[in-house]
Amino acid sequence: MNFGGRIDVILNFQELATTSRTGRLSVWLICLAVVAALGMIRIVTQAQFAFASLMLLPILLGAWVSGRSAGWLLAAFASALWGYADYLTTNSAEVAFIPYFNAMVHLINYGIAVELARWVIVLLQRESSTARTDRLTG
Repeated sequence: MNFGGRIDVILNFQELATTSRTGRLSVWLICLAVVAALGMIRIVTQAQFAFASLMLLPILLGAWVSGRSAGWLLAAFASALWGYADYLTTNSAEVAFIPYFNAMVHLINYGIAVELARWVIVLLQRESSTARTDRLTG
């Protein structure tokens, strides 16, 4: 796409995989802000809205662009917000472990998504490097 000049906004896999450190940090901060906004909506509405699947989008984007550890940080932050919202709405001492259990389950799910995203990147990089070489001629 061209917006009045020579600005191309089409990103392919190679560009996403080789973005600058500043670009990766800014994408991670945007993902963190989206996770925080979704978590705050859940807290403000007293855990009436469940954004578990929607929370996966910024976590996956952060893991894809910013790396594995950045994805895990987003996953931990999202799970902590989820557990905190559940904790605020739990009023019985008998079920006090449930918010922590729910947060741990969400951390496991988000962590699986982060690891799958990183494996896809590794496989795409391997395929990209081997697609340029011929088996017979090297």
